[in-house]
Amino acid sequence: MQEAAEVVAWLKCDAAVHNRVRYIISQDGPEMYITVASFDNTYLQWLRSKRAISLPNGSFLTMTRYGPWLIQHARDVAEFAGIVLAIMASEK
Repeated sequence: MQEAAEVVAWLKCDAAVHNRVRYIISQDGPEMYITVASFDNTYLQWLRSKRAISLPNGSFLTMTRYGPWLIQHARDVAEFAGIVLAIMASEK
């Protein structure tokens, strides 16, 4: 729930949304997660219009969480770091 609120705030503040995906890296104790938030242009317009327009069926924010990777396992940390690096490289 917190991640969804963060994405909504991020989308409302970011004037230059150039893609339809956002990534959130989070940690809960020894567990690390990657959450992928995806949305379409209709959802973005609805969000920015203060919901003055009607949101069509099937147009909404989708959150998919991956993990956990455990920080006490070197193999998990290496895999997690590789995925985060790939995400960062794809955003350039």
